[in-house]
Amino acid sequence: MRLQNKIALVTGASRGIGEALALGMANEGADIFVHYHSKPELAKAVAERIRAAGRKAWTIKADVQDPREIEKMFDDIEQQSDRLDILVNNAGFEFGKPLWEFSAEEWDSIINVNLRGAFLCLKHAVHRFMRKQQYGKIINISSIHDQVPRKRFAPYCVSKAGLLMLTKAAAQELAEFKIHVNAVSPGAILTDMNREAIENIGPDFGPRNIPWRRVGETDEVVGAVVYLASDDSSYVTGTTIYIDGGYRLHTIRK
Repeated sequence: MRLQNKIALVTGASRGIGEALALGMANEGADIFVHYHSKPELAKAVAERIRAAGRKAWTIKADVQDPREIEKMFDDIEQQSDRLDILVNNAGFEFGKPLWEFSAEEWDSIINVNLRGAFLCLKHAVHRFMRKQQYGKIINISSIHDQVPRKRFAPYCVSKAGLLMLTKAAAQELAEFKIHVNAVSPGAILTDMNREAIENIGPDFGPRNIPWRRVGETDEVVGAVVYLASDDSSYVTGTTIYIDGGYRLHTIRK
């Protein structure tokens, strides 16, 4: 198992891609802090599945828009563990409307969750654990929209583009502490968050727009994250792996 006895925090781990990542990393031997914001019952179910697989799991609550709650989350992690080997910044959200209709508050909420929250989690993980350990794996879950604009989703695209540069800047600065920082950018992956949007577009969305001719599944993101979290990626930092069936290579017609 490639993550044997490693300890990981996965934010936004109660459902969707985060749930798949938490379970996949546990199957590779990691113990997992299962972060959630508002659905404790879902986080508890994920933790129970991890324990059933023979690994340790803790549920941990925080609103990653709030710096004080992130700080408390890391206080709680320090009480449970003297190490944190892996941070997966997965928590995020999106909603769409014409650019000129976004309020300042709506803009800030998206940026604060998707970008500032990731930065603050990275900051605490590095300061409290990884610098002292002289070891760490940080994986930011971005999106193909860190490169490809999406109509009606400007603040989301901006937040992911910022996350892409945070990944590069942090990788450069933290290499001296033997901390790897990388990103995984999924394309159209069927999750609770985007299921309705994908279904509204229609069944021909994948065949028309994705060279692989279908929408991806959450489990298809797991392998890249496990690779980046493991020692197999010992010479990989500051890079992004796109998991999109070629979506970003195609001109979207609708």
